[in-house]
Amino acid sequence: MPTRLESGLHEEPTRAFDQDLSATDMPRFARCLVLGAVALSCASPAAPIAPAALADATPLAPPSWYASAYASMERCSGLAGDFARIRWYHVPGSLVSAPDAGGYAAAVTYPSLHTIVIADFYANDTFVVRHEVMHDLADVTSHPAEWFDGRCGDLMP
Repeated sequence: MPTRLESGLHEEPTRAFDQDLSATDMPRFARCLVLGAVALSCASPAAPIAPAALADATPLAPPSWYASAYASMERCSGLAGDFARIRWYHVPGSLVSAPDAGGYAAAVTYPSLHTIVIADFYANDTFVVRHEVMHDLADVTSHPAEWFDGRCGDLMP
């Protein structure tokens, strides 16, 4: 008598290939898709984060008062962060290219990447530094009143 392979018969398909995804499998499948997309979309630390904002940018060793400004923003906002995780950059002149913000700005923050790009003209401006630090602490690119017109004073120009 011939074996299953010799007779052209194949093994029964496994569960993974012969059934539709059940309702209990879908959340796991969706999570895997989301995690895969996130992993593929994340920039490595050496890769350009936002070419427009970093085109002329160079790393900036933040002055010590930036850490003090960060700590004061943590206290007044009630938010906790890590000053050491911020990557600071500066660009020459008075404007940073910020297409996402409508063109140009004194500084641009990428909260999810903990990266701040500041124009040299504003690098010593307490207001601008505090404003950008709040973006990092609140993890927002927008300007919710709760964080920008409230607990820490008026942070809007």
